[in-house]
Amino acid sequence: MTNTSGQEQLCFYALGDWGNPSCTMKRVAKTMALRAPLYRPEFILGLGDNFYPFGVETTEDTQFRDSWEDVFLCYKGLRIPWKICLGNHDYMGDPEAQIRFTSSQNNPGGLWQCPAKNFIFSHKLQGTSESEISVDFFVLDTNGCQGHVQRSHPRTKEELSHNIAFLEKAVAKSSATWKIVCGHHPMYTRGRRHGVLARLLRDAAQNGYALEAALKRSGAHAYFSGHEHVFQHHNSCGIDHFVCGASGAEHTGFYGGESQQENLDWVDARHAPGFVAVNISASRLKVDFIGVDGSIMHTVERYKHPRAPSRQE
Repeated sequence: MTNTSGQEQLCFYALGDWGNPSCTMKRVAKTMALRAPLYRPEFILGLGDNFYPFGVETTEDTQFRDSWEDVFLCYKGLRIPWKICLGNHDYMGDPEAQIRFTSSQNNPGGLWQCPAKNFIFSHKLQGTSESEISVDFFVLDTNGCQGHVQRSHPRTKEELSHNIAFLEKAVAKSSATWKIVCGHHPMYTRGRRHGVLARLLRDAAQNGYALEAALKRSGAHAYFSGHEHVFQHHNSCGIDHFVCGASGAEHTGFYGGESQQENLDWVDARHAPGFVAVNISASRLKVDFIGVDGSIMHTVERYKHPRAPSRQE
């Protein structure tokens, strides 16, 4: 993608908690398609809870068709690769089925791309100079922090600690211009109930996982998540946290109510459904939170200067 100034950009869409073929989700999908000629996304980042309420069990599950193909792939602009991470509702079925679907003959055009619970993918683009601009994406399975997942899949708690350690090394080793980490669970949210999990994931206190410190040490620039069904943004420790969970769940809003004690940079007070469009150039990360009506509800711009603050609009 090239903007009007001639500088190359990468664009992608992000949406979380989308696995529900509801009227709202279908309206969001239509708006995504209508905006595709403007944004020209190269892929769609699915941030978990891909199938409500109990995930899928096999690669033959009709939910792949009902919640994904019939809702999104009916639009030409959305027939692009889907990079998929797993959410806690996906663990209520067989999460491995979504991984197996990646190489299944049922996967239309190979567009469903969930090769593993944790994986890395890269995009390269040319800037205005001769140097190559690259973006590395690190997908992390965060579900080991969730109680019901731990009970049904006991190894996930230990695996999460191991995977965060591996992630830190991989991000630190990366020489990409931009380093973006993606996981289902947020590290910051104003939700009362989900805020407990957020603190557990980001901090080391009370046997937490200290994910935020790992990302800070390794030089990550942004963290995209879902889980909470409200759009939110917060910058902490030089890392921009984007919560993109208001895409298609049956109900938007904070699970367990809202905590006014959590002071975040921006929270969508309307709890409106929509999706997120991300543009990346050599010097800027721009994130638009877009409502189901196509309006831009909020924009965040992060410029490529070490630990520079984000600009809100």
